[in-house]
Formats: sequence, C-alpha cells, structure tokens
Amino acid sequence: MLIRRALGICLVAAVVVSAISARNVPAQTGGIDDVKQLAGKWQGRGTRGRTAGGGGGLTEWNIAEDGSITGISGINNAPFTGRLWLEGGKILYVTDGAGGGSKGTFTLTQDRAGKKTLTGDGRANRGGQMLNFDLTRAE
Repeated sequence: MLIRRALGICLVAAVVVSAISARNVPAQTGGIDDVKQLAGKWQGRGTRGRTAGGGGGLTEWNIAEDGSITGISGINNAPFTGRLWLEGGKILYVTDGAGGGSKGTFTLTQDRAGKKTLTGDGRANRGGQMLNFDLTRAE
C-alpha cells in the first residue's frame, strides 16, 4: 500500500513537471507563421564548430519576403545564396556558395527589450563541419 501510494505521488509529480517544462520551451519559430516576418538584413557571427576558436567571423544574411537568401559568409568571407522556410514548427535553411553551402535550422528568440535573434545550427555540405550562427536584425 505504501509503495503504491509513493508510485502514485511520483507519477503525479512527473506529469506536473512535464507540463510546466513544456510550457517554458519556446517554439523554434518564435511565434511567426510566415517567412515574410523574417525578411530583412540579419548580421552577426558565424562559426565553424561550437566555439569561436573553430574559425569564423562576421556574417550577413539578407532574407527576402519569399525566403530567398543572399549573404556573405562569416567563415570564408564568400558570397552565398539560399532559401529559408518554415516546416513542422521549425525554421529551416539551405545555402550554396563558394564554400560548398550548408543546411540546418534556426531558432528565433526575442528578449524583453524586443531584440530578435536567429540562432542557427547547421552542417557544411562539404566536410560536414558543424556551423553555428547568432544573428540579429540590422537596423
């Protein structure tokens, strides 16, 4: 009886914690439902690997209302083109350029002051290196 009661309490606690955690996880799309909402110039840092020591630099992504992308790579300072779209609650991208291009996902967040950030994780098409991006909308 005591074991049954303890298991019941643990089950209820697990359900409550799961429900609270699920509410606190932001959607990858940051609440947007159309790629047009991401249109504009985004600038920041692009790195190869998980840290700045993996190589990288300033990058610029120009996102059109139709999701097409032009930009300058922060890794090899070369121009690239690509496409960005929403699918299954995710922001997906694919690029092509002198470095062979990449594909991955972005997560859109907004701080209390209203500053939006696109945080990207992807892989290079050539060599499969991990790529990371932290972009903010340029004024």
